[in-house]
Amino acid sequence: MNCKWVLAFLLLFPLHLLAQERDSAVVTFHVTGGQTQYEIFPKDSILWGGQENILRLVAKGKKKEAFLILSGGTMRLYKGSDSLYTVIVDDTVTQALLSVREKTPDGKTRVAFTKPYRIKRVPPPVVYVCGVKSDSVIDRDQLIVQDFIYAQWVSPPFRLVITSFDMTFTKDGTDFVLHSSNNHFTVEQRREIHKLRTGNMIYFDNIRCLMPKGEVIVLKPAQIYVDETNKYKVGDRKTGK
Repeated sequence: MNCKWVLAFLLLFPLHLLAQERDSAVVTFHVTGGQTQYEIFPKDSILWGGQENILRLVAKGKKKEAFLILSGGTMRLYKGSDSLYTVIVDDTVTQALLSVREKTPDGKTRVAFTKPYRIKRVPPPVVYVCGVKSDSVIDRDQLIVQDFIYAQWVSPPFRLVITSFDMTFTKDGTDFVLHSSNNHFTVEQRREIHKLRTGNMIYFDNIRCLMPKGEVIVLKPAQIYVDETNKYKVGDRKTGK
């Protein structure tokens, strides 16, 4: 027979502030009778700091009032679901604790389930110039042929669009900046790329990146070393000539 029970979930700093039930949101679950059991999915113990993590709580057991508590972050019921939670932890913390406390017949509470988590920081997107990672060496003609830059999120793997960037060149000992308002080189930038020689360096700055949720962030500057590998050339030519 199905019955209803209530889970209230709170943000606690520290955990002993359980009494702040008035600040909690309340959702209703339908569970079956029997011994109460709790499971959290996914079963690994990693949460990503600074972004949304989706957790699923499976609870089976007799009717009772219980509190789902997260120490070290915030959570809310995922839209349209009665068992999925959106969990966000700050990327400045190193661990978080998810626990369930059940209310006993005498009005007290007891810990029925705990699960500690390690917080991993999501590395910032890495800039790639024509398929070559920042701080690497690229063939000059590869810049000319491929003509685009992008950013790569390492974990989870995801390619991000660059919306604009600056390139810094050096002429007669003086630096000058050329701007592109998309992820391709402008005519002026391509003209300067044609003049590059082996050992030259190109600097990319003010790199604006479109993130999955629509926000635009500025990535850290990147640099590429220019070489000639003959990969994009035809005929009998030698490297550096």
